[in-house]
Amino acid sequence: MSVPIRLKRLTAAALGIFALVLAGLFVAPYFISHEEARLAVVRAVQASTGVEPQIDGGVHLTFLPTPAVRIDDVELTDGNRPPFAAASIYASVRLLPLMVGRVEIATLIFREPRLLVDTATDGSITLG
Repeated sequence: MSVPIRLKRLTAAALGIFALVLAGLFVAPYFISHEEARLAVVRAVQASTGVEPQIDGGVHLTFLPTPAVRIDDVELTDGNRPPFAAASIYASVRLLPLMVGRVEIATLIFREPRLLVDTATDGSITLG
């Protein structure tokens, strides 16, 4: 077998594998449980802040360009401190654990955060 034929076969095999991986990334969100993704984000937020978030919005999974979970309309409050709210939480997901069916959160980003701060006439600041 000559080198050009081997190169053509190797190229075709590499393109086939690439196409399968790309197709898998488009289909994968349908096989990952939204509830499992939501619970992973809730656990990560609770571990980071010490407060369990109240979620009023939906859960969205994306795999391209990177695996991520977005949860809309989130509020953090423990009853003692004023509520901290965000339009959404964007959580990037680790790829290797995801390939075996586990959702592990790498980073959390709060989009459009809101915290009510009042200032008194004497210049003191109160939250809530």
